[in-house]
Amino acid sequence: LDIEKADKLLEESGWKRGDDGVRSKDGEPLELKMVVRKGSGLESTAGELQRQWQQLGLKVDINVVGEDGAADAFQTVLQPRNFDVLVYELAFNGDMDPYAYWHSSQVGTSGLNFSNYKNSLVDAALSSARGKYDTRGRVSKYVTLARKWLDDAPALGLYQSEYNYTTAKGNHALSKDVQLVQPTSRYANILYWAVREREVYKTP
Repeated sequence: LDIEKADKLLEESGWKRGDDGVRSKDGEPLELKMVVRKGSGLESTAGELQRQWQQLGLKVDINVVGEDGAADAFQTVLQPRNFDVLVYELAFNGDMDPYAYWHSSQVGTSGLNFSNYKNSLVDAALSSARGKYDTRGRVSKYVTLARKWLDDAPALGLYQSEYNYTTAKGNHALSKDVQLVQPTSRYANILYWAVREREVYKTP
């Protein structure tokens, strides 16, 4: 975060700091209601965002949801879009199909398009990608999505989780051909794991 540049942009937009350090404009304080799901591993990320934005003069309240269960949090907070900022991790399958998160049909209380993002070109690309069976054809549509997504910025990508797996030299375990969609994917070829190889002679 470029604090100096962000501070300048806020000042130029008319958001002035008050005696309490919180910015306001036309009598309206600059406040954000941030939501993060308990146990998601993103609580510290939400805290860091709060710290940086408070430096800029924003009042940021964090609501950690999910104490009563994921279903309750979805119904009371996520479905009605009861937040200004949602710190959330998107999980994709092996095909990386983002339809559920960015297609306009998923806007509203029944969908997972939490940004309420609508773009007709993105809709067309996502729908077309689902109708293609070859990976190259789908990827070309996802490129269209990515370009429009970057232009419109319905959300900000903070980082991507990384999983590192190590094995002893000489062991035959994780194959380069296995696509690691989730942590358990490393067991996809467990049938072929071995600690050593040798020839076994069998009598007819």
